[in-house]
Amino acid sequence: MINFSQSNSEIKAKCLIKKTELLCIQGKFKAAENTISRYNYLSISDSFAFLGRYTNAFTAYLSGNFENAENQIIQLKSKLPKFYSNNIKILEILILNEERKWDLAKNVAASLELDSTERYKIDSLYSENLIPKMKSPTKAEKLSTFLPGSGFLYAGNIGEGIVNISFQLIGLGATTFLILNKYYFTGLAIGYVSTFQRFYTGGIKRSSFLVEKRNYEKSKEFNEKLKIELIAIVLK
Repeated sequence: MINFSQSNSEIKAKCLIKKTELLCIQGKFKAAENTISRYNYLSISDSFAFLGRYTNAFTAYLSGNFENAENQIIQLKSKLPKFYSNNIKILEILILNEERKWDLAKNVAASLELDSTERYKIDSLYSENLIPKMKSPTKAEKLSTFLPGSGFLYAGNIGEGIVNISFQLIGLGATTFLILNKYYFTGLAIGYVSTFQRFYTGGIKRSSFLVEKRNYEKSKEFNEKLKIELIAIVLK
C-alpha cells in the first residue's frame, strides 16, 4: 500500500526495491543490480538511502560485480555511518574476500561486535599460513618467454610444461633437418611457424591462463570456507 505522505522519490524507491527483490528471487542478479542502479538518492530519508545502498551492494555481490559492491559499502560508510552495523560489516567482509583483499577483510572483521572466543575464531580464519598465496600471470608469461616451459612449472602444471617444450623442440629439430636438406620453405613453414612458433606463443598465453585458473580455484576454495565459518560464528 502506498503511503501518500511519502515523497514521490521514496515511492519510486520503494517500487525499485520491490522489483529488485523479485528479480533476486528469480535468480536474475545482474538484472536486479541494473534495476537498483536507477535508484535516486536525492530527496529521500536516510533510511531509504541506506536501503538503496545496501540493496545495491548486495545485488552487485550476488552478480559478481565486487568492485561496485565495495563502492556501495564505501558510500554507505561515509554518508550513512549510523547504519554501519554488524550485518553491513559481514557483507563488506564477504565482498573483500572475493576481491582477495584478505588483509582489509580481516581489519573489518576485527571491528565486529563479538566476544573474545568468537573474535579468536575469526582471527584464526585469516591466519597468514591459511591465506592462499597468489601467483603472477605476468611472471608466468615472462618465464615462458625467456625459458620455454618454465611458466608451466611456475603454474604447477609440470605435465603440460613437458609436452609444450617437447613440441617446441620437435619444431626446431624439424626446421633444422629440413633446412639442412635444402627444404628451406618447408622447414620454415612447417617446422618453425606451424610447430615451434605456435607452441612457443601458445605456451606463453597458456601458462598465464593456468596461473589465473589456479589463483581462482585457490581463492574460491578459501573464500567458501571463510563464508561458511564466518556466518556460523556471527549467527551463532
